[in-house]
Amino acid sequence: MSLRSVLAVMTLALASLHCSAGTDVVDSSQAGDTSAPAEPQPAHEHAAKTPEIEEPAIEKTRAPYDTGACNCVLSAPVRGPDGGLYTVGTFGGTITLGDFTLTSRGMNDILLMKQDIGGHVVWALSAGSPSAERAARLTLQEDGSGGITIFALTDGGADCGAGALPEWGEGSYFLCHYRTADGVLVDGASFPRGS
Repeated sequence: MSLRSVLAVMTLALASLHCSAGTDVVDSSQAGDTSAPAEPQPAHEHAAKTPEIEEPAIEKTRAPYDTGACNCVLSAPVRGPDGGLYTVGTFGGTITLGDFTLTSRGMNDILLMKQDIGGHVVWALSAGSPSAERAARLTLQEDGSGGITIFALTDGGADCGAGALPEWGEGSYFLCHYRTADGVLVDGASFPRGS
């Protein structure tokens, strides 16, 4: 391909980008031309702008739960193997989660909620005592058992839903194990907090 053909192709390419070929640097010495190299021109700056991408309109909908006047701290939802979203947290007072209304037994209780893919609350429950619970975490069993376990601190006497667990003095750990399908309690335990 001759130098003239190369320049013609470059000019067409630049024209398609809405640029001017006159401001580009062309070094004719590398194309086999024996004449003196052309004077350097200012560096070419491409003036074409990237088209702006319009963000899709986000439909604003009301959350599927109403925290009302409760003092709530909720974790980010965790997606389970069944597609459900599981959220754990602490709350004091009364909270309505979908069709479920929970009232704390004391200062703060633990809440656990399952939502379906559409964000609708499938079930919600609480675990707590007349004292305070805090630092709640959840674990989803990945062994096919379909279970979820919450782990938290209590000031004593936490109830997973089947009566108060043994107290080990001020500040105990407790765990409650539920079925992910319906939130039914499987088991619960408490143990000392170590000094």
